[in-house]
Amino acid sequence: MGKVVIIDNEGVMTAYALRCAEYGHDVKLFIEAGDDINHKTIAKGLHPKLEKVREWLPHVYGADLVITGDNAKYLKKLEMIRSRGVPVFAPSVALADLEIKRGIGLKFLEDHGVQVPEYKVFKSLKEAEKYVLDNPDRYVFKTLGSEEDKSLTYVGKSAQQLIQQLRDWQAGGASIKGDVMLQKFIPGEEIAVKRWLGPNGFLGPIEESFEHKKLYAGEKGENTGEMGTVFKYVSKSKLYDVVMAPLEADLVKLGGITSIDVNCIIDEDGNVWPLEFTCRCGWPQFNLELFAHKDDPLQWLIDMHNGKYDSKDFMDVIIGVCLVTKGFPTLNEDLGLAIYGLNYKHKIHIQPQFVKMGKFIDEVDGKLVDVEDWVTAGSYVAIACAHGKTVEEAQNKVYKTIDDISFSNLGYRTDIGDKVIKSLPILQKMGFAMDWEIEND
Repeated sequence: MGKVVIIDNEGVMTAYALRCAEYGHDVKLFIEAGDDINHKTIAKGLHPKLEKVREWLPHVYGADLVITGDNAKYLKKLEMIRSRGVPVFAPSVALADLEIKRGIGLKFLEDHGVQVPEYKVFKSLKEAEKYVLDNPDRYVFKTLGSEEDKSLTYVGKSAQQLIQQLRDWQAGGASIKGDVMLQKFIPGEEIAVKRWLGPNGFLGPIEESFEHKKLYAGEKGENTGEMGTVFKYVSKSKLYDVVMAPLEADLVKLGGITSIDVNCIIDEDGNVWPLEFTCRCGWPQFNLELFAHKDDPLQWLIDMHNGKYDSKDFMDVIIGVCLVTKGFPTLNEDLGLAIYGLNYKHKIHIQPQFVKMGKFIDEVDGKLVDVEDWVTAGSYVAIACAHGKTVEEAQNKVYKTIDDISFSNLGYRTDIGDKVIKSLPILQKMGFAMDWEIEND
C-alpha cells in the first residue's frame, strides 16, 4: 500500500484522506492550527490508517505523493522538495499567481489572444470608490493581494450599491493588503471549464461546471466559498477550445501539477469572457470529482503526476450540495453534533469535511443505544453528492439523500442546479455545453 501526505490548510481534504485510508494507504494529514477552525478535531478517529500530524515536512521523504488543497502557503517549500525528487501534486508559485494575483491571470489570458472583460486596478478602496463616482456603471469588485479574502468579491446591482459597500468597508476598518480591481460587469450565463494539468500537458476529460456561491437560494445573501456545484465530464467543449486550449503549452512551462479552472461569462451574442483562474483542487468540486472517481484515489493522482490518466469516472452529471450549520460561513461553532441517517448507502453519497468520530445515542434494531459514528467538528460539515443522466435526475437523487440526513442547525441551499437547468438551453443555442442532456429534450 502507498503513503500519502496531505497538507490541508482549510480542513477541506477530509474526504480524500478518509478514502485513501479506506483503500489501505497510510495517510498523514496535516491541518494547520487556526483561530476559526477546530483543526485539532477535524478527521479525528475516522480511520486507524489516517493519522493527524503536527508537522508535514518530516513525512514527505519516502511518500508516494504529497498533495495540498491550497495554493497560498507552503508552495515554495513544496517546490523545494519537488526539486529533490519528492512527488508533489500541487501548483507552482507561478501557476498559483494566476489565481491569487488576478491581474496576472487576466494578463496571461490576454497574452494568449483570449479576450477578458475591461478592468482597472487601484491601490485602495478609496481610489476605487472615486473611480466609480466619476464613472458610474456596474462593476465587479475583487481583491488582488495574495493574502486577501476572496469572499470580498462583490457584485452590486448598481454603481450606488458598490459605492456604499466600499464606504461600509472603509468605515468598518477593512484591511486590504494588496491592490483591488474593478471589472466591468457583463451579463450572461456563467460557466466554468477545467482540466487537470500534468507534467506534459492537459490530462483526462474536459470538465464543465456551474458554481453556486451565494449563501441562500436564488443567489441571495453573502458570498461563501461555495454552497454547491454541478459538473460534467465532456468529450468536446467549445468553451475549452476558446479559453483553455491556447494556454496549454505555456501553463506547462509554469510548472506544477494541479487542476486548472477558468470561470467565464458567455454573453447574449455568444462571446466568451473569462473572469478568473482557479489553480488548485478547488472545493467542493474536488469532492465531486472524488465521488465521480471509481478507482483507488491515491493511484489516481499518482498517475496524473506521472502524466497518465486512464481512470474510470462517472460521465453523468454530478451534483454536490454543501451541508453546513447555522453560523456558516461567519462562525465555526456547533462542534460534536450527532449526524443521523448515515447508513452505509448514504455514506457513499456524503463527502465528509468538518467531521470526527464521536459517541451519541441512536436507535438500532428498535432499541436506543450509544453508538460511535461521525459528529460535527465545525460548521462546514459535508457535501452530499449524486449523479444522473440529466441535472434534474441528479438533483432529485441528491435531495432525497439529504432528506434522510439530520443534525442540529442543519442548513443547505434547496436550489442547487436550478440555474443550470435554465442556462443550458440558452448556452446550447450558442453551441456551448452540447454534451449536457436536457430533460424531455
